[in-house]
Amino acid sequence: MKKQHFDDGMSRNQVATAVGMFLIGVSFLAGANAQSLVNSDEAVEQITTTSVVQDAKVSDTVAFKGEDSTEVDGEAVDLQDWTPTTEQQLAIQNESDIYAFNRESIDTNSRDKIKKKLKWKKSKNGGEIATIKIKSGGATSLRVGMVIDTLPAGALVRTYPTGKRSQAQQNYAQQILGTLEVNKAAGDLTEAGSTWWTPSVDSDKVTLEIELPKGIDSGDVSFKIGKIAHAFKSVSSVVSDEGTAYGANANAVTCNLDANFSTATSNIKKSVVALQTLNSSGVSWRYCTANLITDVGGNKVPYIVTANHCVSDQTQATATEVLWFYNQTYCNSKVAATPTITKNGARLLYTQNAGDGTLLRLNDDPPSGAVYAGWTTVPPSVNSTVVGVHHPSGAVQEYFQGTLAGTRTCSVSGASNNCDTLSTSMTAGTSFQVTDPMGRGFSVVVAALVFTTIIN
Repeated sequence: MKKQHFDDGMSRNQVATAVGMFLIGVSFLAGANAQSLVNSDEAVEQITTTSVVQDAKVSDTVAFKGEDSTEVDGEAVDLQDWTPTTEQQLAIQNESDIYAFNRESIDTNSRDKIKKKLKWKKSKNGGEIATIKIKSGGATSLRVGMVIDTLPAGALVRTYPTGKRSQAQQNYAQQILGTLEVNKAAGDLTEAGSTWWTPSVDSDKVTLEIELPKGIDSGDVSFKIGKIAHAFKSVSSVVSDEGTAYGANANAVTCNLDANFSTATSNIKKSVVALQTLNSSGVSWRYCTANLITDVGGNKVPYIVTANHCVSDQTQATATEVLWFYNQTYCNSKVAATPTITKNGARLLYTQNAGDGTLLRLNDDPPSGAVYAGWTTVPPSVNSTVVGVHHPSGAVQEYFQGTLAGTRTCSVSGASNNCDTLSTSMTAGTSFQVTDPMGRGFSVVVAALVFTTIIN
């Protein structure tokens, strides 16, 4: 059984051990208070929390104005149009939540090649600045995998659609190197652990820009770009009609409905997010559902619960992006609202494949209006009415409704769940068995999470 736990170094007011079950893939609603549920099978204090709403916050998006929006000339790398291999086509058919594949970048896959391509120029601030422009034909978005050896303190790394520097996203060297140190501390000493994935850029052409402060030698910059993440699906894919899906949602369960349709989901859907995560194989990227949850003190710490098969190690957590408010513009509009995306990854606090569960702490604050879902350790009862909100196969938010029939113990293998016989004990299994209004039964995967420290 694979199990990892990492302390995020934050102080705690309450320390306890609780083996819990938190619903993964949906936000679980039961009763009038519409709270996410955590179930306990050990003798721990019963706790029920209430949801809280994220305050407005100042955006940390970098904006360039006036002459600062002028792009610096740099070397170009053209990967040509992407054509899926036979293996990739098979993966797309079998796993509808895959949205991107990594492409090899031959022209940038060594430190020497990068040094030759970086044409350093004097910056407006008296330092040096250089760019590399990368094209991957047909991509809906791109991310650059920088395998970093050294990056001087004070250096700024920016990415933006080529020709649109005013849309630049900026990260400081200290932040980048800090996240890679977290990967290393978690035990990943491989090249993957030394790879920093730049924030996604919605274009098939991305400019990578590095600016050094005055007095820093450009010779101290050492990295290579081995891979480019090429997204072939756009986040604008939505369901067409109730139960009829297309695009990224082609294999979504037919009992799903637009999350805007139900008033029961109006609050809790603001806690449900879509993750864009690097698969454990390191060759593709996928969508997954996750929940922003509150701690027992309502302190607005950005804890996220998701599945182990989505994020199972720190390197994946570091590369994860989060889509907020990813739904239709209004009920069954068939038009996706533009989601808010936070792009600085997360800390892995706990993961276990036996219950298919992972607990993360985001490196970004949630956007204004996000809801930290409440939860309880009180077990639900058989025949409870439930409503779930999730992002099936990377689609906009949808919901399903049904009644709890009991639990089953399920094992997860790739995209498949193998479950044993139904039990009416609500603490016996790893999955809830839900019966929909048409009498069809399906299992909803839950995560057995050990909170070595109860978040408070």
